[in-house]
Amino acid sequence: MSENTSNIEQFGENAALSLVEFIVPPADPGDYVPAEVYRIFSYLARTFRELRTAIEVLRASLWDLEDRGHLMTDYRGEPLDEAIERFSDL
Repeated sequence: MSENTSNIEQFGENAALSLVEFIVPPADPGDYVPAEVYRIFSYLARTFRELRTAIEVLRASLWDLEDRGHLMTDYRGEPLDEAIERFSDL
């Protein structure tokens, strides 16, 4: 696994743990700040929507490159359609 892939997985795990900390109510209700939790939730929701759009744009660009004959495999030699399918199923 490449270093970049490890970093992405670690960032994803850290983000998930942080989200759990915000979702689970604290033991002391005085520490609970609903407005802050809502702001973070809204930010994460917007980020996920933008990420989905970015993935769609990348997918369309890759298919266009493949249709033109400029891109046939990924850097490991895996056929492009299999690589795109693997990541679009996430």
